[in-house]
Amino acid sequence: MGGGDEVAEMRKRARELGEEAKKAVEEGGSSYADAEALIEELKSSRRIDS
Repeated sequence: MGGGDEVAEMRKRARELGEEAKKAVEEGGSSYADAEALIEELKSSRRIDS
């Protein structure tokens, strides 16, 4: 039937995506870097407005 194989593959993929998500939010990860850039941009904007 193959249902068990599909489930195992989905679990494997979910685990891989979870690992990628953890790396993204760690220091140096893509989401971390994007958040830092946003914070710096907001700080700069605030200095200009003051």
